[in-house]
Amino acid sequence: KSNVERELLLHVKPDAEQKSYMLSVNFEYEDDKGNQYTSKETISVRVLQNPRLVTGELSLPPEAYAGQPVSLYIDFYNMGKSTLYNLMVKAEGEFDGQNLSYYVGNFESGRSDFFDTQITPTMPGAQKGSILFSFEDANGDPVEIRKEFDLNVMEMVQEAPMFGENGMPIGPDMGFPGPKI
Repeated sequence: KSNVERELLLHVKPDAEQKSYMLSVNFEYEDDKGNQYTSKETISVRVLQNPRLVTGELSLPPEAYAGQPVSLYIDFYNMGKSTLYNLMVKAEGEFDGQNLSYYVGNFESGRSDFFDTQITPTMPGAQKGSILFSFEDANGDPVEIRKEFDLNVMEMVQEAPMFGENGMPIGPDMGFPGPKI
């Protein structure tokens, strides 16, 4: 007329597939009078694998000019043993751009992909940004991985045109004013 609780720690093979496994449990016990009892139960044990999204090195120039587009490129890999659900990649920061997000969808184990976009910094100075990887694990729990970056943005300098004695513009791409032979 009492309850007993026991806790068991189970280990699975490292390469076990992520799913529910049926486990047979045999109970053997005696009551206080020495009567033996047995029982068999089947329980479900869910095996989960830790998600493991790995990113490559972020490729971007060390310096940029305000108003000029800059390319961002990064590889990413699912090196875990489970699918990453609803994977989304976004570029975030104080910049403009198009196609700043990429919906990958379900990202299976062993798969690789890349994110390639262009950003346009709007202000000169040190700018911070990030590439955000967001997905759901097998339990539906949200996971975020952020890859930060710094970008030195310089002011765009426009040179004033130079004019010769006759009022014609001269410069490296304008040629020497005068007759051609």
